[in-house]
Amino acid sequence: MKKKLTAFNNKNLSPISSGVEKIESEYELFPLPANKKSMNDDKLFYLLSKDIFATQLNDKVIIGITGAEGKTITAYMIKHILESFGKRCSIIGDDYSFINGDYSSNIKSQVNASYLKKQLSLSKDSYVIIEIKPESIEKGYYKLLELDYCLFTSMKQSVRSDTSLVTAYYSLFDQLRPRGIAIVNTYDQWGRELLKQLKIQGRKLIYTLGEIDSAAKITDVHIKKNLSVSLYDGAIKYHLNFRYLRGQHNVINAALAFLIARSLNLKAEHIVPVLERF
Repeated sequence: MKKKLTAFNNKNLSPISSGVEKIESEYELFPLPANKKSMNDDKLFYLLSKDIFATQLNDKVIIGITGAEGKTITAYMIKHILESFGKRCSIIGDDYSFINGDYSSNIKSQVNASYLKKQLSLSKDSYVIIEIKPESIEKGYYKLLELDYCLFTSMKQSVRSDTSLVTAYYSLFDQLRPRGIAIVNTYDQWGRELLKQLKIQGRKLIYTLGEIDSAAKITDVHIKKNLSVSLYDGAIKYHLNFRYLRGQHNVINAALAFLIARSLNLKAEHIVPVLERF
């Protein structure tokens, strides 16, 4: 049976004229609501596209990761944790995807709203992680998404002088659902600025990685032989000895993956050994 959706050309996400009441679609059609018939094409396209996305994502948890560094490895760490708990997880990046257990390179694909919708429609997994570049945010490719979780990793020094990119990073958090959770690395200067903005906006559900009043913090990093670190989950201290992970910068990424897992109500004592094996 076809799904019932507002009339929309769902095959290629192309805009439709504001006066059109019915169009061909893979979905069952019914007339456009009266209050939408007078809208201009752009606004109508946006609202109807959002209907499509919302319907497709009803049964998925969407995790957006943004930042100048660490998006891919953090995404794979989260996937590693979730799947160790028996939870299926897809990753969608600008130049690759890992969906339903299959990896594919998308270097030749044009990254836009249509591409994103196609990848999401292919996924049968309960969790979807999306790596989001600020350039793609600026172009509006992700404006249809509503995020359950949004994670900020860090900002490169070269990007910090570009105020438009900084604004793009921050704007992604506006797409969190009302009960969506923000995960912010406040060891990073721009993460601290983002935290201030989120608090001004009145967002309550924020988990931070940092020194002061944070959900998690890092101490005692050692990199001489195997990478090791002490990670505080609130007041509880865990010591992690990574078997394969290298590079002090990856301690931050591991801690952010830990925070996502904890916010999904997975137990810390079970997450730690899984991360150590990454």
